[in-house]
Amino acid sequence: MKKKTIFLVGADTGGHVVPTFALAKELEKSKKLRIVVIGVGSEIEKKFYQKLNDVQYLKIMAGKSQFGSLLSKISAFLKSLIGFVQSKYFIIKYQPKLIFLKGNYATLPMAMAARLFGRPVIIHESDAILGRSNRIVSRFAKKVFLSYPEEIYREKIRNAEFCGPILRQEFLSPKEKSDADYKIFDFDKNLPTVLVLGGSLGSRSINQATISILDKVLPDCQIIHQTGESDLKVANEARIKLEEKLRQHYYISSFFDQELFSALRVADIVISRSGSGVFEIAACGKAVILIPYP
Repeated sequence: MKKKTIFLVGADTGGHVVPTFALAKELEKSKKLRIVVIGVGSEIEKKFYQKLNDVQYLKIMAGKSQFGSLLSKISAFLKSLIGFVQSKYFIIKYQPKLIFLKGNYATLPMAMAARLFGRPVIIHESDAILGRSNRIVSRFAKKVFLSYPEEIYREKIRNAEFCGPILRQEFLSPKEKSDADYKIFDFDKNLPTVLVLGGSLGSRSINQATISILDKVLPDCQIIHQTGESDLKVANEARIKLEEKLRQHYYISSFFDQELFSALRVADIVISRSGSGVFEIAACGKAVILIPYP
């Protein structure tokens, strides 16, 4: 039997890549489907998509033009135009029966190509407000799956259906914390642990606030801090300046992959951006302080 091809487009950041990865991991179990994931070639895509066994990973170009100079907007438009041509080529070559889009700017070239060829498109929205790309694509999408009940959204959404978030299997059946979890961070299980999450790209304001109080709070607790790549160096420099004893209470990483499961298990409280990661925190039943995007 010839397999039916499905495109899963989730690109650039953890909030889009991780749910797409979770969906691909489940769908690849089917012997009736050929799964193709599509992104823009970011590092986080490579970390996750290369773990998939029977899934092909393709890349297209796309430009983000929300802010910046006229030159940067022209550059973004040209990148997206190239991405549109690449998307047309992939649709012709692989003949997908369905195209799933996980929002953000990188999905627009594929969405436009899909519309040109009359390919059915479904999208998933993680937030309580439709993102710009999903708002555009929702006008012609076959189905718009929502993480929150439809009445939460301020606007009327065409073909909307509440399905909840897309979570990795590990969050659907979370384990109890163990000594092995503490060992990963070289932490004392008798001290309270705070997990600070700024999203896959990091949050400058959360990072700065955390670093500014290290010497005051670390005598009484332990901090696991996901900084994002841009602030990793600054956080490491702050850690070096701490007293040796306090350094052991501060664990830093630019991004958590498998360590996230252990980090959430040992955390007594989580401080996080209000992105799609809130569903993972909720699945683990953790107390959390959420900081909305300003």
